[in-house]
Amino acid sequence: MNYEHIIWDWNGTIVDDAQFCVFILNDILFKRDLPNINLRYYREHFSFPVNLFYKKLGLPCSGKCYDEINRLFITHYKKEYFSCNLHSGVLCVIDKLMKLGAEQSVLSAGKESDIIEFVNYYKLSNYFSSISGVQNICASGKKEISEAHRQNIMCTNDKLLLVGDTIHDLEIAEHLGIDCVLFSNGHNNYDVLLGKTSRVIKNYERLLSFIS
Repeated sequence: MNYEHIIWDWNGTIVDDAQFCVFILNDILFKRDLPNINLRYYREHFSFPVNLFYKKLGLPCSGKCYDEINRLFITHYKKEYFSCNLHSGVLCVIDKLMKLGAEQSVLSAGKESDIIEFVNYYKLSNYFSSISGVQNICASGKKEISEAHRQNIMCTNDKLLLVGDTIHDLEIAEHLGIDCVLFSNGHNNYDVLLGKTSRVIKNYERLLSFIS
């Protein structure tokens, strides 16, 4: 194989939750008398830091009101996250990579305790050597925790691949000096991702060609 270790993003990359996030956001927007958005708009405009995306929607992007929106979002997400499925084909790829001897881990902008809960719910914990998340509910700090996550992986950069679904995941990979493949059915769409890199896949069968 070309790579010895695969770092997976979680939301939008392994779990198919973009439409669910739109549903939660529309509930928040409705309660503030703001226009709803659809999945297409979300995938075209979603970005990190999240507060700048909220600003585009007319939502507070700082202070107590911003913190309250984050709490509402996470509370709603945790109540119903089990309604989301894994992306088609991703479990087969994860399982095949394990059988081929590749080590795998999760690096997420979600709160670490929540990500561990989600991974356990989907019965995926045995596939991952480590799980790293942030210590807040604002989806901030992924770049900072990526360095510690990288230090625990015992292979050279050329044998390390990050799989994500957003421009931010590409930025993380560039920060670490490793390769990246982006999946276009997550939180950013194909055109947005292709504007930054040619290594974009529409299905997980295609991922195997990058790895082996």
